[in-house]
Amino acid sequence: MINKASYFTATAHGITQYQNGLVKKFINADEFIFQKEAFRKIKQIHFFQKFKLMKIARILKFNSLKGRRLNAQESLKKNLFLSDK
Repeated sequence: MINKASYFTATAHGITQYQNGLVKKFINADEFIFQKEAFRKIKQIHFFQKFKLMKIARILKFNSLKGRRLNAQESLKKNLFLSDK
C-alpha cells in the first residue's frame, strides 16, 4: 500500500522523495549508488555489527549502577546520623 503522504520514486536519473505531493529530496543515481556502497562497507565493520548489542549492555550496566547508587544514598540517609532517630 502506498503512503500518499510520503513516498519515493526511482528512475534512471535518481531517487525522488515526495511528501504531501511535493518533491522533498532528489538524489541522482550516481550519488545513490555511492551512498549505498558506502553504507554496505560501513555495515561490514565489526563495531557496527555489534553496536546494538553493545548499546543494550551499556544501558543495562548504567541502570544497574544507578540503582546501586540510589540504594546506597537511601541507606546513608537512613543510617548515617544516629541523632536523627
